[in-house]
Amino acid sequence: MITFIACLLGGMLRGFSGFGFFLIALPVFGLFYDPAILIPCVFAFGLVCSLQLLPRIKSNIQWNQLKFIWIGYLIAFPIGLYLLKVIPVDILRLSIGVFILLSLIAIVWGHLLSFTAKPLYSVLSGLISVLTGGSTGIDGPPIVLYLNASHKNHKDNRATLIACFIITTALACLLAFMADLFERQHVDILGVGLLAILIGNYIGAHGFSKATKEQYQFVVYGMILIMALLLIYRSF
Repeated sequence: MITFIACLLGGMLRGFSGFGFFLIALPVFGLFYDPAILIPCVFAFGLVCSLQLLPRIKSNIQWNQLKFIWIGYLIAFPIGLYLLKVIPVDILRLSIGVFILLSLIAIVWGHLLSFTAKPLYSVLSGLISVLTGGSTGIDGPPIVLYLNASHKNHKDNRATLIACFIITTALACLLAFMADLFERQHVDILGVGLLAILIGNYIGAHGFSKATKEQYQFVVYGMILIMALLLIYRSF
C-alpha cells in the first residue's frame, strides 16, 4: 500500500511538472527498501511516466534546443567523473545547492525572465545538469531553471523537459540492466507501482492542462527550492 500511494503521488507530481517523481518516491521508498533495489525502480518508474506523456507533448518539444542540451551532457560526462575523483562529494553538493538556490532567486525576481535561448546556454544547462546528477543524484534543476528562464510557453518547457528525461532514464535503465541490477524483488515493486504511476501521471497531466503559466511556475519553483535546500542540508 505504501508503494502504491508513493507512486500515485509521485506520478501526479511528474505528470504535472514533467519532473520530480523522486521527491516523493525516494524518501518513502528509502524507508523500506535497500538503495540497490530502490534506484533501478525509480529509473524504471520515471521512464514509464515520460513515455505515457509523450503522445500528448511531442508537438511542443523544442528538438533543436534539446539537441544542444544533449551536447552538454556528452561533454560533461568525463568532466563529471574527474570532479567526483578530485572534489569531495559534500563540497559539490553544497556548491551546486547554493548555485541552484541563487539561480532560482534571480529568476523569481525577474532578472532572467527575458533570457534568450541560445545554443551555448543549452549546452551549459546540459553540462551543469550532468555534474549535478553525478555528484548528487539530482540532475533536473539546472535544465528546469534554464527552460523556464528562456521560454515564455510553459507547455514547451514541460514537453522539452519530459523528452530530455526519456533519454536519460532509458539510458539509466539500460545500464542498470546490463549491470544485472534488476532482480525478482524489482518485478514485485514495479508490478505494485505501475498502475499507481499511470493513474497519478494521468491526474497530474490533466491538472497541468488546466493550469496557467503562473500556477505551473509556482509548483516548479517550489520543487526546485526543496531540491536546493535538500542538497545544502545533505552537504553537512
